[in-house]
Amino acid sequence: MPLTALPDNPFYDGDSPNVDSIYSYGHRNPFDFPFDPLSVGVRMFVSENGPGCDHEINFIQPGNNYSWHAGYQCDDAAGLDPARNTIPPMPFWTPPTAPVGITFCTGDDIPERRGDVFLRSDLDSTLHHLKLNFARNGFVSHSALTDVYCRTDVFTGSEGAWYFVQGGGFEPGALRRLVRRAP
Repeated sequence: MPLTALPDNPFYDGDSPNVDSIYSYGHRNPFDFPFDPLSVGVRMFVSENGPGCDHEINFIQPGNNYSWHAGYQCDDAAGLDPARNTIPPMPFWTPPTAPVGITFCTGDDIPERRGDVFLRSDLDSTLHHLKLNFARNGFVSHSALTDVYCRTDVFTGSEGAWYFVQGGGFEPGALRRLVRRAP
């Protein structure tokens, strides 16, 4: 049986000319599409990497344009252009950092981090920590965990603990668990 779009999809029009399966557009080189497991309803985020600027994390809302277009000129800092995008990225990096491996911290090992977002930079293996706002649709803070080297992946385990792979790829790697630093 072929897959079909649901009638509540933002561009669904049945047999008319729209591509019924489009949910959002204007994406470039997306890496991750994690769903926030702690939100009520569907909250999807995506990490996107581009040609050398404006690497970004986007909160995906149905029917929105996330600004990638032919002739893109590194314009995230200019703000919204109604002709090109309908929602700004949050955050974006220029020069690029190549954000990948988004995960949500769902465990209680470090209670003040529960619900926060972690991702890694594919360019320099830095771990990034982002705190979501109360509505869980934007970030209120960002910091880099410069004392942690994450070359390969970051993820939340089934028990809610937060893990990262230190090394890996073309070098020896080790699975590490993030824990509270001793006082």
